[in-house]
Order: sequence, then C-alpha cells, then structure tokens
Amino acid sequence: MVYTESEHRVCPKCGSTNLERDEKHGELVCRDCGTVVDYLIDYGPEWRAFNADQRAQRERTGAPISERHPHKLGDTIIDDRDTRGRRLVDWRFRRLKRWDRWISNDPVSRNIRSAVELIERVCSQANIPRSIVDEAIRIYRKAVEKDLVRGRSIENTAAAALFMACKKRKHPRTIKEIAKLFGITPKDINRTHRVLLRHLNERMPAPDPKQYLSRFATELGVSEDVEMLAREILEKAEKKGLTVSRNPAGLAGAALYLAGLLKAKEYIEEYREKMKEAESEEEKEKLERELNEKLRTCRRTQPEVAKISGVTEVTIRNRYKELAEELGLEVPDPTKIDVPA
Repeated sequence: MVYTESEHRVCPKCGSTNLERDEKHGELVCRDCGTVVDYLIDYGPEWRAFNADQRAQRERTGAPISERHPHKLGDTIIDDRDTRGRRLVDWRFRRLKRWDRWISNDPVSRNIRSAVELIERVCSQANIPRSIVDEAIRIYRKAVEKDLVRGRSIENTAAAALFMACKKRKHPRTIKEIAKLFGITPKDINRTHRVLLRHLNERMPAPDPKQYLSRFATELGVSEDVEMLAREILEKAEKKGLTVSRNPAGLAGAALYLAGLLKAKEYIEEYREKMKEAESEEEKEKLERELNEKLRTCRRTQPEVAKISGVTEVTIRNRYKELAEELGLEVPDPTKIDVPA
C-alpha cells in the first residue's frame, strides 16, 4: 500500500498527528481516537505471480522509458522485415530508410549521441549508477534545447551535466574527480556548471559533507568507530552552522582526521591503564600489539586524508582546527601520536 498525499496529516476529529498506516485494511487510522482518516491506494498490479514465467505472461506493460532509448535520442528504428519475418526488398522501403538516416543525422542529433556515448563511457569507468547516467543525459538534452551547448565543447557540458546529476541524486563526487574522468580542468566544469544552473532552473540540494564519509573512510581504511564519530562531529557542526560555505569534501576529510585523533587519544589512555595493571612483560607486549593494531585503523596523516578528499593539507588542517575549537573538543598534538608502520 502506498499513501500518496502529504505525510503531515492530522485527525479531523481529535486533531492528533499520531496516525498509523493499516496496510492490511488499506486505511490511515488515528491511534488516539480510532478514526479512519483516509484510505490508502495500492498502485501495484491486481494479479499475483509466483515465478518469472507467470510474471512475463501476466505483465501488460513494457520496460520503463529510459533517457538512453533511441526514440529519446532522436532516432527511429526501422526493421527490414515484415510482420511474418520476411525480408523487405522493395525499393521504396530502401529509400525510406535512406531518408530517415539523412534526417536523423542532423547536427543536434549527432551532438546528443556523442554526449550520451561519452557520459555512458565515463560513468562505466567510474561505477556511477545508471539512474545518475539518465539524469545527466536529461540535463544535457535540456541544455541542448536551451541552446546552451553552442560555443562550448561536448566534454565541458557533459561533465557539468554529470556533476549536476551527482549533486541532485546525492551521489558524492567532487568536481576534481569529474574533471579527471573527462580529462579537463575543474575550472572548465565550474564555468559551464554556473551557466547551466542559471538557465536550466534545476533545483540543487544543499551539499552534505556526511555523504562523502563512507567512501572516504573506505578508501582510507579507517574503522567504523572513526566513521561514526566523524558523522557525529559533522552533525554537531551542521547544527552550529559551521558547514555553510565550506567545501563538503574538505569538511568530511577534516572530520575523519579529527575523529581519528580523538579515537587514538581514547585508545592510548585506555591501554595505558591496562598496561599499569599488567603483571608480566608478555602481557604488556600483547597489549602494546593490540594498541598498535587499533591505531592503524584510526590514525591517518594529513597528506593521506588530503589526497583522498581532493583538497590541500592546509584545508584539512584549518577545517579540523576550526571544528575542534567551535565544538569544544580537546585534540591531542598529532606529532605526539606515533602511527605504527
């Protein structure tokens, strides 16, 4: 059952917002007084299928419309066989196919086809989802319709469209990563990106540094505890307005670096107490090995974090100091925490 209207409903009888979906009966019910506020609408099929063959037989619709479909690209598919599978050899049919090839080979269609091939190839190399590919193609076609491609290279416009699609679909990719994929400079993408934003009227969500955390943490090889602490730091920073007008990738890298320092400090203090209670040298050596193993999963240097985040070491240093100062965190001196080899 899918409820299609706004989630912020109130009971017309008692004014309560404590509503519950009754999926079994298809009703939206007030939990305080029991009033049926509305009925849920099921947009699914009215039939059931227990295997792939039954589903294929009972389906009455085809695949969803894709931005990569030939009809969307301005092409027409003309088969050279009739309904019985016999090859058509009539000269009028050959002339029709030739005219269609000439008509569909106009500059606009060629431009869109080249951009689609380029976007698909780049996204395939970078493992970018197909939904973002479709969104990027849609934005590029919209730019062509608005005549924004004239005077700009296909690479610049396609890269800007892909960057906008990643932002819109909340798939974190930095502008430097996109520029590297297309073999152009970030300055070129920025210039075209501003033009598209100004003329296409596309609504872009506010950048969220937390979207970069999982990927950066995986590439840096830090533990889940460090990632969770970095997420908490960014959530507190967002409440204080520290993320406004800041590079989200730089903030995510700084939060991971800061979380690594705090976790390293916590582990060192914890194992220092355990070593005091240790009775033998073997036990102390074992505790020291455990400490070194934990430090390897949390502590990373500024150059390592800067390289993954796509920013400079100065940005990481300034951002993590700013976060620590504004949030009142006591950060140890990084030079006094040795990272085991």
